[in-house]
Amino acid sequence: MYGYPRQGRNRELKKAIEGYWKGLVTADALRATAADLRTANWRQLAEAGIDEVPTGDFSYDDHVLDTTIMVGAIPERHRDAVAGDALDGYFAMARGTQDVAPLEMTKWFDTNYHYLVPELAPDTVFTADSAKQVAELKEALALGLTPRPVLVGPITYLLLAKPAFGVAAGFDPLTLLDRLLPAYAEVLADLRAAGAEWVQFDEPALVQDRTPAELNAAERAHLGLPLRPTTTTGSFPQTAQLRTARADLRAGRIDTAAYEHRIKAEIQEVITFQETAGLDVLVHGEPERNDMVQYFAEQLTGYLATQHGWVQSYGTRYVRPPILVGDISRPEPMTVPWADHSTKQQAKPCAAILERYGPGRPSTGRVVRSMDEWHVVLPGRMPAYLTPERYETNLARMEANRQIAAVAGAACTGSALLAGLLRCGLCGGHRMTVSYHSPASPFPSHNYHCGYLRASYGTGQLCQHIAGPALDAYVVDQVMAAIAPAALEVSLRAAEQAEAERTALDRLWQQRLERARYTADPARRQYQLADNDGPGGRHADCLPGPGAGRGSRSGIDRCPAGRRRGPELFHEPTTVGRVRMLGTKAPLASVRYIRHHLDR
Repeated sequence: MYGYPRQGRNRELKKAIEGYWKGLVTADALRATAADLRTANWRQLAEAGIDEVPTGDFSYDDHVLDTTIMVGAIPERHRDAVAGDALDGYFAMARGTQDVAPLEMTKWFDTNYHYLVPELAPDTVFTADSAKQVAELKEALALGLTPRPVLVGPITYLLLAKPAFGVAAGFDPLTLLDRLLPAYAEVLADLRAAGAEWVQFDEPALVQDRTPAELNAAERAHLGLPLRPTTTTGSFPQTAQLRTARADLRAGRIDTAAYEHRIKAEIQEVITFQETAGLDVLVHGEPERNDMVQYFAEQLTGYLATQHGWVQSYGTRYVRPPILVGDISRPEPMTVPWADHSTKQQAKPCAAILERYGPGRPSTGRVVRSMDEWHVVLPGRMPAYLTPERYETNLARMEANRQIAAVAGAACTGSALLAGLLRCGLCGGHRMTVSYHSPASPFPSHNYHCGYLRASYGTGQLCQHIAGPALDAYVVDQVMAAIAPAALEVSLRAAEQAEAERTALDRLWQQRLERARYTADPARRQYQLADNDGPGGRHADCLPGPGAGRGSRSGIDRCPAGRRRGPELFHEPTTVGRVRMLGTKAPLASVRYIRHHLDR
């Protein structure tokens, strides 16, 4: 039975929730009230003769909103609230706050029940969060009941959704199906690991008239099968011929090859019977197994099988349980050869049972293996919504973006200094996520938080939550303090280098100046030897040289052309000016007069 009233006989849930909103009821008290109501409902159903009680249908507000949380399709405006406190964030999505609008509410298939409409966009990323579904499943198991988890199906969920704010009205959420299905698959795996034997998908949208595209999506969502596929149990009855063949093998009357030939013949008969019956998913009948437990124990090392250790199972049914004597290992595949043989006998899908146990997640025991560790890969054997190439591409992308990846993760914008670099020290070093409180602001405030434990193990709370600006400022201060001595040393070295460069540059200019003087000296002397020949044939530039009065009889030197040269008196600008003046105003002056004038 599904949809049993959850509010309680006296509306206990309503009173507890509204008391929580007013601050009169704590979160723990609210959760305790909800757990008591679930227990009472399940026991009442069991006492009424219901063999399998539904789990996952209990909700504080709306089961569609619970599905939105389960697949991680939380609108951007509510992510900070959900990350800060899951319960308050849940109610913020349902009721809104003073600053954030709630999800839209509309009627559930034209009934008086109202659900909260999912908001999806082309860039919506789905992330599985099975905490609620697994927790309620375990509650029912702890009561000794047989639970059947109930989920809103992926097709119905997408058909009930609407384009998010700012997305074109023509956007069809159903185009996100291939992106949504892996999240559902992870939830199913978590439920299976927690002890679920069956999971019920509710697809009420498919009872309405649907377009061919919508029906095709439904077929793809359910592994390419018809809307209501038919199948049967995996084990067919053991025939007299099978028992005889098994006895002959033990007695040595036939060899292994003859025994396997008889098994294959039985598989072909079983498949032919199912095809004739019109089943959609076939089974190979498991003729190779006498007792499943004994069969698998004989394929493993570490177990011993007995010949006479019979134990009653029921009625006249007896089994021989294996005895554990050592470490368990599987030397070779146990089911793959028979499953491979079965798929080759017909074109329809053939079911195979795969069981895996071992260390993994503390809460589920799940183990994720890379494709390099898979013993058998048979691409293209079954209808799929992903090609092997696309699957490997997705794995590579998830590896680069996952929280514990060695790389910095996916590129993102924002003012956070430590985005992609901050690791959580409480859960094993997983990368912390950045959330911005005011995305519309030019300088939005932000925080760092880690939700790994909540997302992976359903703890219901964040590992830790740190204010971003304060942490960023602290890291900047520490970095600057760490590099201060090095910065001083670099500054000193830079000053020394600059001084050396200035010295070298000064030396270069001195050399250039000396070279310029050397180059200009002949021109200067040529200028000094300006010709002022007059009627007397005397030269104004033949003046006493530097040696005058110091060993020269006449106190003058001879010029190169036999002329006399006076002392070097032309170094000062005033001297040069006087010479120019004399050369203009007194061209016929005698040498003695020029010397007298210059000496003044």
